[in-house]
Amino acid sequence: MKNKKPPGLACPRCGGSLRVVFTRPGNAYIYRRRECKKCRHRVTTTERISGTPAPMSIPVPSVVSSVHDLIRSLGISPADLASRVTISSGDPHGP
Repeated sequence: MKNKKPPGLACPRCGGSLRVVFTRPGNAYIYRRRECKKCRHRVTTTERISGTPAPMSIPVPSVVSSVHDLIRSLGISPADLASRVTISSGDPHGP
């Protein structure tokens, strides 16, 4: 039987497999801190983000429910909120 390499990146120190311990997104890159499962050596990898990100779709009822929960947790009554909110059908960026 042939010796197979473990999938993924190999540790530069011992050749063992690496696991991701921390991920930090950036504007054009994703930074990942990885640790060897065998010798615990840590390395940082950088991945370039290419293309256009897929648009996020959140169902309206989910957003409404989250806003209601937030308002309730802040102790704001629906009447107080209604007196402070202005709904406009015009340009959201102003005149």
